[in-house]
Amino acid sequence: MWRVLRLWGFWGMMGFAQGLFVWSGDGVYAARGLMGASPLAHALRDADTLLARFRLADTIELVRALGGAGFSLLQKETRCQLLSPDSLGWVYGLYALLTEKHGLIFPHPKEISRVPPAHLPSWQRLEGTPRFLWRGFHLHTQHPIELTEPLHDPAFPAGEALVRSYIDWLVRNGQNYFEFCLLRTVDWDRWVPYFARIVAYAHERGVAVGIDLSLRMQQQKAFQLLPRYTLSKHHYLREKLEALAAIGVDRLNIELTSAEFVGKDWGRWANRLLAYADSLGLKLMTRQHVPPPEAYAVGSFTASDLPPAFTLCVHSVMCYGLLDTLTPVYRCKNFAHLYESIRTERARRPVWYYPETAYWVTFDNSVPVWLLSYLRSRWEDIQLVDGLVEGHLTFSSGWDVGYWLFDWSVAGWSWRLRYDGVELRSSPAEKLVRLFGGDTAVWEGLIRFQDSVLVGRDALSWITPTTPIDELGWRWLPPFQPRLPAPPWQVYRRPNRYRDRWMPHVEGLRQAAEAWPRWPTE
Repeated sequence: MWRVLRLWGFWGMMGFAQGLFVWSGDGVYAARGLMGASPLAHALRDADTLLARFRLADTIELVRALGGAGFSLLQKETRCQLLSPDSLGWVYGLYALLTEKHGLIFPHPKEISRVPPAHLPSWQRLEGTPRFLWRGFHLHTQHPIELTEPLHDPAFPAGEALVRSYIDWLVRNGQNYFEFCLLRTVDWDRWVPYFARIVAYAHERGVAVGIDLSLRMQQQKAFQLLPRYTLSKHHYLREKLEALAAIGVDRLNIELTSAEFVGKDWGRWANRLLAYADSLGLKLMTRQHVPPPEAYAVGSFTASDLPPAFTLCVHSVMCYGLLDTLTPVYRCKNFAHLYESIRTERARRPVWYYPETAYWVTFDNSVPVWLLSYLRSRWEDIQLVDGLVEGHLTFSSGWDVGYWLFDWSVAGWSWRLRYDGVELRSSPAEKLVRLFGGDTAVWEGLIRFQDSVLVGRDALSWITPTTPIDELGWRWLPPFQPRLPAPPWQVYRRPNRYRDRWMPHVEGLRQAAEAWPRWPTE
């Protein structure tokens, strides 16, 4: 039971009371005394702890509203009313109150900060509406990112606590879905009970859990549901699905092919997989990779060939947007074929958009380049697919070299906020302004400066490291990322021969430097 704080008015005036209090007709209750494992109970206790940590206090009244999704916050003289038709709406509204009124921000799973009041908009009524039914993150643990080992190894020091902190970060930023790549190196028997605890905690916080698996993918140690040397593939497949369903996993994101440039290869197994999953209450997703149909080394891929029971995740890569005119990656000229899949397949099946906030392998990691183009492209794409897709699943490569800023920005853009009836224009620079203050136009100018040079003028082709694919077979193997217009050994040995190709980039850099935003002097 909650503890009634009878002297609330006196304590509040004296400044002794800190934390969150809940107003009802028969008194004011301290949230820290609330028991239970529901998403709302967790959120109330969490909000109380966060407010107390920063020596803050607030009182809320939970009101059940009719119709619509999301929440409304209405500031009264002695309390703030939180209205929603659903208890999860109360959860999201509660964290919006912490952020938009008290300035508590959650930019990184390991960092909680408070921004100055001057960085916050003023309001009496705040309304929040989710742009997408499903809002979440795919941690690409096929790369050695921060949570790869905690998600796979029950013996990793404080591993479960680290994963829980990430789930808390998702909820605090309005997300409701989480998945990661399961690797075939996992110790299955030890991992299943370990991950069951993580799934239970995610559900207690209102977050659905998915696992990224493959049928027989050969790349990057992806977990295989149909290992090549398994004697009874039917039994193995059924056994693994039953174990995942038993611990409460909600969705499986299945890679149906052997590799990204290999086309249709699933055969009769797609329908078999669907039948097993349906009997166990598991929802299945798969993805459309970036290469256009004509670029596949073997076979092809057409989304319409997939059984309609599969949710389709349309994947885009790197810092390019769906409407960019030049996307020189994965043998693409642009991403028009991906946008067309979103527009056509949404009539046949649920469709999620599945973009990246980092491309971990060499593109922006081995030689770290903080690519602000991600802010522009991810922001533009969210405006574009709003109303077209059921879910927005962000393909994340962790928090290194500023990637956390991109993830945090995308999480915020998945909600539409109205302050006193006016929807403020969101911006690629939104979180930079929230963190550091300053003029939005100045930050946007910085983003445009880098974006126009690196993406617009394709300077990325000249500054990204050469990949092993480039070294092994320049003429025959497809480029995965922007690369030089000629084999690098030729460019490096005879730079003057290619002067007419690289000089425009140098000139572009000079012009862009002249347009560098002037910082405030105060």
